Order: sequence, then structure tokens, then C-alpha cells
Amino acid sequence: MDDAKLDTAHFLTAGVAVSAVGGAAGWLVYLVGEAVTSGALGIPEHQGARASTVLTGGSIFRTGFLAGLVATAVLWILILLVPTPTQFFGWLGVLVTLAATVLPFTYHITNASKFWLAAINLITGLVIVSLLVGIVPKVMQARASASSL
Repeated sequence: MDDAKLDTAHFLTAGVAVSAVGGAAGWLVYLVGEAVTSGALGIPEHQGARASTVLTGGSIFRTGFLAGLVATAVLWILILLVPTPTQFFGWLGVLVTLAATVLPFTYHITNASKFWLAAINLITGLVIVSLLVGIVPKVMQARASASSL
């Protein structure tokens, strides 16, 4: 029976690409939110703050990109350590995405900002998780077992 080995270079390259797509997806949702609300979307300046800081497209892209890099690192660790890494990663990714989607509703910001920030988090998370789970079969190299040599 053939064993599989991770092609690390291709996995990491794909992880950077997934991060860029995740950032771009969040940025696109941000642009739609800005257009629909005709106003600035904001987040709290700090925990418990009543004032908010205006979000920018760049900050949304950077946050999505960073989330993709972190997700790539987590998946890499799971591939190295657990027998069914995509299953564990899928569950972990969906749970973190759901938490990030609910989180804006705990902030003291406008309802429009809550909705659009939740949408940004949901779309960004789903894009990252689905793309990363999808690349794993493509970056695994077949490796002949010792008995077939």
C-alpha cells in the first residue's frame, strides 16, 4: 500500500495563495458593505470602548491574509501530527469562523457595522477553510512503501 508525504514547498506556496484569496474575499465584502451603507464601518477602539475605529480595505485585507497564514500553519501542524488532519482542521476552522462571525455582535458599534463585520469574518473564514482543505490532496506525494521496493 502506498504512503503519502507532504510536498512542503507546494503546500506553503498554496497556503500563501489561499491567504491572499481570503484577504481579497474579506476586502470584497467590505467594499459591498461600504457601498450599501454609504458610511464607515467601524470596530471598537479597545475592549469595552464605546467609540469605534473606522475600518479600511487595507486593514481588512491584511487581517484576512494573516488569518490565512495562521490557518496554513495550523493545518501544517495537524498534517504532521494527526491521522485525519483535514477532518480536524475542518471542524476547528468552522468553529473559529463561527466564533468570529458572532463576535461583532458583542461590540458597542452600529448595527450596520456588526452585520458587515460578521459577514466579512464569515466569508473570509469559509474561503480560507474550504481552500486549505481542498489543497491537501494535491500537495501529498505518493511514496512507495518498503514492501513494494
